[in-house]
Amino acid sequence: ILNSNSEIYELNISGNPLEHPYFPDDMSELKYLKVLDLTGIQFEDLNRVTTCLSTLPNLLDLKVNLSSQNEALMILENLPKLQFLNGKTTKDDTHLVDIEDKEVEEISLNLEVGTFNDIYKKISEFLKAVDRDLTKEFHEEFYKMLRDEISNINKSVENTIPNYIYATKVLSSKIKIYKYFFDTISEKIQPVNEEVFALCKELTQKIKDNSELMFDIMYQLYPKINERTDNLKKQLEEAMKGAQVVDEEIKTFEEKIVISNKEKDLILLQSKEERQFLLEKIETLEKENKMMTEKLIINAKSLIDDNEKESKLSNFQEASKSSKIPKRIEEINPTILKSSNINNLDPIEMNKTKNSNFNNTNVIITSRVLTIKMLKEIIENIYTSKAEYDNKSKENKLPKETMEQHMYSFLNQKYGLKNLIIEWATSIINGIKQYSNEDSEICLFGKILRNEIDEDARLVLLKLKISVVDIIKSLLSAKYNRKNTIEVMEMTKEREKGFLTLEEWKTVIYYIYDEEDAVFLENKILEYVKSKIESTEFKLTSKKMTREEMSRILTIKDDSKILFKEFIKIVMDFQIKLRERYLKNFIIIFKHVDKDNDGIINESEFFEIINSLNIFGDDNEAHTDRLLNIADPYNYQQITFSECINLFSNEIIVEQGEKGEEISTSLLDKISSEENLQSKINI
Repeated sequence: ILNSNSEIYELNISGNPLEHPYFPDDMSELKYLKVLDLTGIQFEDLNRVTTCLSTLPNLLDLKVNLSSQNEALMILENLPKLQFLNGKTTKDDTHLVDIEDKEVEEISLNLEVGTFNDIYKKISEFLKAVDRDLTKEFHEEFYKMLRDEISNINKSVENTIPNYIYATKVLSSKIKIYKYFFDTISEKIQPVNEEVFALCKELTQKIKDNSELMFDIMYQLYPKINERTDNLKKQLEEAMKGAQVVDEEIKTFEEKIVISNKEKDLILLQSKEERQFLLEKIETLEKENKMMTEKLIINAKSLIDDNEKESKLSNFQEASKSSKIPKRIEEINPTILKSSNINNLDPIEMNKTKNSNFNNTNVIITSRVLTIKMLKEIIENIYTSKAEYDNKSKENKLPKETMEQHMYSFLNQKYGLKNLIIEWATSIINGIKQYSNEDSEICLFGKILRNEIDEDARLVLLKLKISVVDIIKSLLSAKYNRKNTIEVMEMTKEREKGFLTLEEWKTVIYYIYDEEDAVFLENKILEYVKSKIESTEFKLTSKKMTREEMSRILTIKDDSKILFKEFIKIVMDFQIKLRERYLKNFIIIFKHVDKDNDGIINESEFFEIINSLNIFGDDNEAHTDRLLNIADPYNYQQITFSECINLFSNEIIVEQGEKGEEISTSLLDKISSEENLQSKINI
């Protein structure tokens, strides 16, 4: 691999998982390699590895784990061209001299750790006889000092300093520790017996021995310093001569640098001004877009209301002229609305409504008749667009929109024209009202628009549908264990297109729900199947049926089977009702403060919600500020219904149980479990 990448300049194989990484004896093919990182790799024979690395002709920077000063010196000896070792320069002229002395090179603090521990144990015994608290204090002080000193010595190894400096540091640490022992005995141990006296004598001798060794090192150093000083004086004289030539060149370069810096500053200033201009323009456009969207929503609602009233009045007048009073208002005109409030998502089935004022403009609005498939595709597109918008809002630190707001933003971005936006909004609202009883996903979207359920409920329903299919697949796999995976998948698909047996659908609901909910759901499904059977039996007696219809009726009657699509709708409807029941208390509180019923609250309304709950007691204000910083960190004064639910779901509070134990629960769980909430918060 290395030979195939012979032109590589830098190689990083730090943390290589191989236990015994192999390096070839000759690595001269890597003639361009200058930087090599081997940290995190444990070598059994560092000497051999260093020999292999010496064949690299241009290696200048090496990083490798070292365990001693001797290893660093061995690398520097075998790699004379090396300029950096573990991030430190190897050509540091601040270290003028070094001492070649085997005794000095072998000085190590680690060799004294055993001695330290023996003395520590003796002193601990002495202190225990005086006061046990002194033993604990001594233990903490000693081991902290020992750790600090070992850490300082290890740093010296990493920096590849000369051995005399390393030895001096080690000796200094030894003296410091022995002196600490001596001071501890002198200050804290009374009276002094023979054992204490002998230990003091031993410590005094060790301090003396190490001090003399440090003096010997310094004594050997002085002649070398003088010799090195003379050599440096000669080198300095030669360098001064060359410096005069260099000074002139430096002046020339400095003038060029000044000119380049001025040009750079000018370019940066222009770039900064352009960036600021673009940011201000983006901010202005965002504000205008927001204002237009809000205005569009308000005008669209108003226009739909006006057209509905005009349509009702026109049809009523026509019915009066004909002197025919129908039993139901739909008999006057099937397209008349029963209610005009978009927030309530009542049907708006207008074929054509004329001469309504929209920003002082005559607008003709038509509504389209959407099939279930068309409506679900539009809803899915709105969900996708909303998710993308939420991500961009988070990145750009902008407030989120409610699902209703985003539906109009989506239509505005897609169609642009006011007539088309209102036409499609009307069609979507009509479709939701028309198909909510037939399709659970459409029903859920309508509830999200009305802020009756949070946006994340959609993901719960999606996961539920997947779980139902997975459980059926597992059940079939266990029942028909001789069939392979493909065959089981085919059987699962057949179930999705056809019927589920009593055993299958009961297994699903009892696996997903607790016993109470599962029993309720089982009875509901059985009632549905019974009503279906009664309905089909009536058809048998009222009209002639095909063989296929007869076969389906007999299948339903057999073992309480149910169509998969009917079963999944009942389960999803049940899940939606569970979520509504869970959020009931929170919705009461939210709608109480959300006076304009737009699904958005500001800071004061958020404070009102928290204060009404009275959960945090004396720390209520601090907790409210903290939650507000999470919900509205950039102070846009816009917190949506779904954001509140998500925030309260993630906020964990701790309460005491009946036996005094701590019980953790979410803030939303706490709100949902409250009884007689309206009377408690004076709603």
